[in-house]
Parts: sequence; C-alpha cells; structure tokens
Amino acid sequence: MVGVVTNRLNLRTIFASLDSADEIYLSGLQFFNSFQTLYYRIMPNTDNAEEIFYQALFATDRSIEMTYSVQPASKNRNKMREAMGLMSNVTFGTGFFALLLALVGIYGLTANSVAQRTHEIGIRRAVGANDKSIIQLFLKQGARQLVIGLGLSLVFFILIAFGFHQFTEELFPVAFYFILAGSVTLGLSIIVMLAIFAPTQRAIKMEPSVALRYE
Repeated sequence: MVGVVTNRLNLRTIFASLDSADEIYLSGLQFFNSFQTLYYRIMPNTDNAEEIFYQALFATDRSIEMTYSVQPASKNRNKMREAMGLMSNVTFGTGFFALLLALVGIYGLTANSVAQRTHEIGIRRAVGANDKSIIQLFLKQGARQLVIGLGLSLVFFILIAFGFHQFTEELFPVAFYFILAGSVTLGLSIIVMLAIFAPTQRAIKMEPSVALRYE
C-alpha cells in the first residue's frame, strides 16, 4: 500500500471526528521489535466479537502474549482527546483565574496611587480648578499609562499567539485571538478607568481643607 501523509502530528485531528485522522499502513515485517498493535474491524450485528478475535488469534499462534486487553479504537484514541481537553481546560481556567487576580491587583494599586494624590486634588481645588478639569486630568494621565502598558502587552501577545498558532497548526481560528485580545484589553481599560475615576470623585467631594489633611 502507498499513502501520502503529513510528516508532523496534525493536532486538529485530536478534537475532530475519528474518520478525519491521518493513517498509514505498515506491514508487520517492517516492525523492528516484537511489540505490535493489531487493529481489526467488527462487522455490524456481530455477537461475541471479542471472543471470536481471541479464538482467531490463538488459532494462529498460541504463544502470543497479550500485553493489553482488547478495546475499541475509539476508546484508545479518546484517551488523547480527553487528555488534551483536560489540559486545555486547566490552561484556560488558570489563565482566567490569573486574569481575575490581575484585575483586582491593578484596581487596588491604581486606586491607592490616586488616593495618595488627594492632597494634590485639594490644592488644585483651592487654587480654583473645577471638578471636571481635575477628573479629566487624572483620566488622561491614567489613559496614557494604560496605552503604553497595553501596547507593549499586545506586542508580546501577537508574538506568542503567532507561535502558538503555528505550533498547533491553526487549531484555533485567527478570530479567536482577536476576540481574546479585545476582551482582555476592554476589561483592563474599564478596571483602570474605574480605579482612577472612583477615588478622584471621592476626593473631589471633600472640602479642600479636609483633602489637604487627608492621610
């Protein structure tokens, strides 16, 4: 038999149907050791198929030792599918949990840094700055830092996503990476802007004299 197959593992077939997997036929004479895996097809409505297989096997050679029990090919192949599914679930679950921790940490650090500038807000209000201009100033400063941080992060994300996309042989569509990057970017932007706006709004409601003595 002559067949054309890829020289790399096609990871997309792990999650695909059984008939989409790459296969190749090798003669038993080509095996370099005594360990062999035997596949056989069961005809529909066959009773005692496993017993028939053992009878045919022992009729051929009674000295053959069975290292593993007979099991359907789908069950054997699904072991890899289940392992990969578990790994992907653990990876995405861990990533989602890490993202939540990052969002909470970013909110706390940003809100604390703004709260430490309460004295500055009190001084600006004392010299005549209106509330809207103060909020806009803090939001612009935060947005500038956010753009720089997200820009660098997106550069690294593009490089990692490209490598992962090539390694998995386009297992996930390109749109998946755009949706993932957009969702994380939107979530971080909302958290940072909220962490800036809330403490600033709270400090503005204080009297300038109170804000100057704020600790």
